[in-house]
Amino acid sequence: MGNVGDVSTSGPELPDWVAQPKRRISFRRRLLGALFWSALGFGVAVYLLDDDRSEDPPASVEIGGSASGVAEIVDCGAVLRRMAATIEVTNPGRRPADYLIQIAFESPDGSVQFDSAVSVISRLEPGQSAIDEVVAYGTDATEDFVCRIADEQSF
Repeated sequence: MGNVGDVSTSGPELPDWVAQPKRRISFRRRLLGALFWSALGFGVAVYLLDDDRSEDPPASVEIGGSASGVAEIVDCGAVLRRMAATIEVTNPGRRPADYLIQIAFESPDGSVQFDSAVSVISRLEPGQSAIDEVVAYGTDATEDFVCRIADEQSF
């Protein structure tokens, strides 16, 4: 035994099954790992936020809205290579209502329906309007298309 105050850094040997301290990773490897993950994250962010519409096909809005005048297509186009429509729904009634609006994405001549999507507007007060973006996630926007209100229900 040593004197009081002597601190011994060596102790009994630990058995093999006890976890040994991990080897330190060099600064260079940490820096390369950080650069790799940063570059990968930046690339994914650029891909997801690519707002260049030059690759997306042109789209057009079918003139008019629904027969009842409740829903109207405000914009039609591609968002992140998906067909999308922006609609405005107005409650013309005297009571609050919920609306289910189906948008069809079709060829310009109407002979092919590429996809469809649904918008649900809840608890719209009388005279109140709501704007919603309806996106068709099932099909890429690879051809010219138009947006049309295919069905409208209130309940």
